Amino acid sequence: MINPRGRSALENNLVLTIVALLLLTLVPTINNMILQIRDTRVEIAGRTFLESLSILHDRWLIQRSNQIGGILFNPEGWPDGTITAGKDDGLMTCTALWQVIMTQTGLTASSLPEQGSDFLVQHPAAHLCLYRYQQSQPDTRTRILLYRIGTQSVKTMIH
Repeated sequence: MINPRGRSALENNLVLTIVALLLLTLVPTINNMILQIRDTRVEIAGRTFLESLSILHDRWLIQRSNQIGGILFNPEGWPDGTITAGKDDGLMTCTALWQVIMTQTGLTASSLPEQGSDFLVQHPAAHLCLYRYQQSQPDTRTRILLYRIGTQSVKTMIH
């Protein structure tokens, strides 16, 4: 029977059921897309970091200077500190290297989680920088960039 004021209760229930089914199928897909976007962002950051190291190494090969643009280089031509933080300054070195190397990317890094930066900087061992990706809404994955100071070794780990 047609209701002169609008749809019947059966029609309303049918529409609500269809909308609920669509939401049930779309929410996991959207969540998966968000995970993939976060993973991709970290992978691109790792590649950018590595490419920046290569460019800096090429500049060192041309200039053969132990300091170029605020970055200190080791005898092999790889960054191992900045003029504000030498290679043995631990956390300061890791933070300063990120700020100099990744300055044009728009990605931020800080050793203080409450600053809301893209990456949390940690210094787990001598000459090792760990950049842990932070997101406002945590998920089940850990995303890390690992850089061995004074080398071209940058590893991207997502698990």
